[in-house]
Amino acid sequence: MIRRIIYIAFLVNLSIISTYAQSAIQELTKSLIDTNNSKYEQAFGIYTWLTNNIKLDVKAINNGEYSSGLPEQTLKKGKGLAEDIATLYEAMCRTIDIEAYTISGYSKNYFYNKNIPFLRSNHHWTILHINDEWIHVDPSWGSGSINARYTGTQKALYAVFRIAYAKKKTYFTQQPSDEFFDVPITYLEEKQN
Repeated sequence: MIRRIIYIAFLVNLSIISTYAQSAIQELTKSLIDTNNSKYEQAFGIYTWLTNNIKLDVKAINNGEYSSGLPEQTLKKGKGLAEDIATLYEAMCRTIDIEAYTISGYSKNYFYNKNIPFLRSNHHWTILHINDEWIHVDPSWGSGSINARYTGTQKALYAVFRIAYAKKKTYFTQQPSDEFFDVPITYLEEKQN
């Protein structure tokens, strides 16, 4: 059964993006893909471009800044928070008719402390629906994760284009219904690991 319960607040509504910005996102996206390729290959092509050209904004993270939530701002600045990067990736995928959503949840990143419970989500990533399969993708960690000194980024040591169920020890959503896996992992189950 396909679960379609998502956080509507994170669903990119292309109608709120300015016409110019929407056009720029569409033109860029279409220039990156080969329409003869599968949707999966197209999504990976967009991901590859995005992770090599949009950076995680470490200064904004360290300053406690909030996401703009606007894909055009992320594209213009060339950097953003996890939510910004995930939302841009979602918008780019949607322009070529790939069903995509930004998910809010938790990750065990450099700020994670097993003795401090999560009080609110601390990360965002994207899910794609391609060929009747939900694919979890983390474009912000693909762009680079925060280094040990919290001063810059380092490239991810593993592929985060397709987050497999085995990697769910690092990622889990606020709501189990947003897992889009047959066997969701809840925060309480994850806390016990």
